[in-house]
Amino acid sequence: MEDLTKQQMVLLTLLVSFVTSMATGIITVALMNQVPQTMTQTINRVVERTIEKVVPTTPVNTQTVVTKETIVVKEEDKIVESIGKNSDSIVRIYRTKVDGETSDVFVAIGVIISEDGNVVTDNYLIYSTSKYVGVLSDGSQLDLDIVRSENSEKIAVLKFAKVAGDKQPTFKKASLSESVPQLGQTVIFVGGDAKNFVSTGIVSSVYMKDMKVIVPIEPTASSTATTTEKIEKVLSSLDTNLSSQSLTSGGPLLNLSGDVMGIKVFSSEGEKSGLFVPSIVIKNILETPVVLKTS
Repeated sequence: MEDLTKQQMVLLTLLVSFVTSMATGIITVALMNQVPQTMTQTINRVVERTIEKVVPTTPVNTQTVVTKETIVVKEEDKIVESIGKNSDSIVRIYRTKVDGETSDVFVAIGVIISEDGNVVTDNYLIYSTSKYVGVLSDGSQLDLDIVRSENSEKIAVLKFAKVAGDKQPTFKKASLSESVPQLGQTVIFVGGDAKNFVSTGIVSSVYMKDMKVIVPIEPTASSTATTTEKIEKVLSSLDTNLSSQSLTSGGPLLNLSGDVMGIKVFSSEGEKSGLFVPSIVIKNILETPVVLKTS
C-alpha cells in the first residue's frame, strides 16, 4: 500500500466502493425475495398513497396529481339543513284583538321574501279592514301593513311596518325556487300555529292552465315589428301526498336545497286547484300592479 501513488489510491477506493454497492444490492434483492407477500403489498400501498397525496407546486409544467373523494349525503341531513335555512324566515301572523276578544287571533303563517320585510301568505285569510302583527322566530312582534290583497289571487303580500328611530330591522328572506316541481320530488312542509311542525312527502300532482302569452314578431323588409297572442300551458298549482289536516295556511313547501317551492293556500271543497301556489306563480304576482281587496 505504501508503494501506491495518490492516483492509484483513489482508483482503489473507487473500486472497493463499487464492489461494496454491488454486494449490497445483491443481498437486498435476496432478502426481499424471502419477505412474505403480505409485507410487500403493504409497502406498495403505502408508496401508492404517498404518491397520490403529493401535489407539486413547482415548476409550472409539473403535472399535478388530483385525488378524488366520494362524500355520501343522507336525505335526512338535507331536510335538517333546509329547515334550518328557513326557520328565521317564517312569521306567524295574528289579527289584533277587537272588542270582546281577550287576545290576538292566529291567522296564518307567512314567509319573508325580502330583507326590508315583505311577507307572503294565504290571501283567503287577509282582509283590508283588519290589523295584523307578525311574530318572528325569536319571539319579537311587529306590526304588519297590507301591501297587496286582490280578490282574484290566492297570495297576499304584507310588510313589516317601520319602527320608531333611525335604525330599522333587517329580515332574513327565503329564496323562491325557480325550477318547475317534478312528480315524486321530495318536499318538506313547515307549519304549526305556535311552533314549527314539520312533515315530509312528495309532489303528487301538478296543475296547468291556459294563459295568453304575448309573442313578439320579428320585423321583415316589408313590415315593422309587432306582436301576437298565443295560448300556452303554464303551471298554476301543485299538490302533495301530505294530509291536508296537518297543513297550516300560508306555510312554506320547501325542496331539499332549502328553496320555497310553494305556499299553502285555502282550497274550497271540490276545487281542482291543488293546495299550494308555486313559487313561479308568486313571482308573477309580485311583478304585477297592486290592488287592495275591498271586502
